[in-house]
Amino acid sequence: MENLAQKLNISPFLASLLVKRGLKDPKEAEKFLIPRIEDLHSPFLIDDIKKVVKRVGEGIARRERIMITGHDDVDGITSTLVVMKTLRSFHPDVDYYIPDTKREGYGLPGELLKSFSSQGVKLLITVDSGVSDFQGAKLAKSLGIEVIITDHHEPQEELPQAQAVINPKRNDCTYPFRYLAGVGVALKFSLALLESFGGNDKGFLKEFLPLVALGTIADKVPLVGENRILSKLGAEELGLSTKPGIQTLRRMSRGGPGLDPIDDIIELLRFGHIKGGKSDIVELLSAKDSAQAEIICDHLKQSGRLWRKEAEEARKMVTREAETDGPIIVAVVPRVGVSLLGYCASFLSKEERKPTVVIGRRADLLVGEGRSPQSFDLFKAFSYCRDCFLQYGGHKRAAGFSMRPEMLKSFIDRIRDYARNHLLLPPGQEDYDLKVPLQLLNQEVLSDLKRLSPFGQANPEPKFLTPGADVQEVKEFYLGEWKLSEATIDGRPFLIWGDPPSKGKKDLIYSIKGRHRGWLCLRIQR
Repeated sequence: MENLAQKLNISPFLASLLVKRGLKDPKEAEKFLIPRIEDLHSPFLIDDIKKVVKRVGEGIARRERIMITGHDDVDGITSTLVVMKTLRSFHPDVDYYIPDTKREGYGLPGELLKSFSSQGVKLLITVDSGVSDFQGAKLAKSLGIEVIITDHHEPQEELPQAQAVINPKRNDCTYPFRYLAGVGVALKFSLALLESFGGNDKGFLKEFLPLVALGTIADKVPLVGENRILSKLGAEELGLSTKPGIQTLRRMSRGGPGLDPIDDIIELLRFGHIKGGKSDIVELLSAKDSAQAEIICDHLKQSGRLWRKEAEEARKMVTREAETDGPIIVAVVPRVGVSLLGYCASFLSKEERKPTVVIGRRADLLVGEGRSPQSFDLFKAFSYCRDCFLQYGGHKRAAGFSMRPEMLKSFIDRIRDYARNHLLLPPGQEDYDLKVPLQLLNQEVLSDLKRLSPFGQANPEPKFLTPGADVQEVKEFYLGEWKLSEATIDGRPFLIWGDPPSKGKKDLIYSIKGRHRGWLCLRIQR
């Protein structure tokens, strides 16, 4: 640790946190602290990318109508925007359609593909989706539409019948980094086109970086390797951007004290709407003036307030009805809206430290969302139950499915059987990175933490332990909609985000959220 601090000219505090992240080698630690665009891998290392460039070039030369379809989350929408902006720089006849999964489900509905065919679409490009859509790819082909899939979700043993499948997680793909978000794959696709067709790839890259950071962090992929480069540099560009949409987001999304601005922006973007395949988030991030952007942001904030109220009611309902015994939680709650299933599964999984599946209803089908701790591979578990599903897909820690109601009992039996027969690590004690006295917390510590950000999977926000801290006074209050507390601990005033500690001497585990009006802001874990 001392060697690392000396070689990089950093504080022992920061060196200790780097070592905790497995970054003991000075060169690797320096790459993490100072990521460079030059360290990104060439997009041409991805399998099928040359085939894609050739096919897109032919489509542009033949003036074909090109359609982009994406997932309706932040990752999918930013992916859509990156690919659309790239293609429109070469070809005017490019449009997009984002299916609303709450109403249309996952995959490309047959009626939608027939509509594309009637509009003269000859080339369909999927972003952040498609690798499990076997039926959609097959139907598109029968309608004379060639499909290029760009995705980052876990592929099944076979791939859909597409012109090309761009996915670093393909078993036969030799790309050096497997964990790009959907928007990261979209960026690689776009950079390959720009490099091949003579576009300004450096100018576009600077413009794309804020979008790539938003999608990457929002999708909770591991923030290491290329994702570290894209998220760190993208977050910096986000703070400098002069785009009206991003400037308005920075101004209007600022909420509770101590929140990282990019996390606050992502939280607001989650409340976007899809209507007729068009996304108000695409409109916001493409806005030409701040007035248009402010109207959309106002709608997002209103939707957020309504969602939080509905989410709290749904969480209480799922918590009441869930059976938490056994290695996996399965809760069937038809009254909970489909858009809230993932939130409820995530809450229960964190609360109980177990994989959790929450199942609701959409029309005549059941749909489920699963979330899992690191010790359980949810995608493999769903693959074991694949015969129960109409469709399924996702990642190790987050996955979803749709199925007919008559398959419910079979699914529950099989998923519980799988969980019983695969190792689940027992719930552990709440861990922490460093043991520190509260007197150590100062501006230098905040600056060191800033160098490690943004935080997420594989780069978690550091937690600290102060043993025997004396909580002497606690006063709760609200700042707008945020619940806060003023607390005097070891004779020093702090602002507490979330639930406050009780009075008396205790071991405190906490994260440091920054400053607000001169007060150091902590989130108490225990």
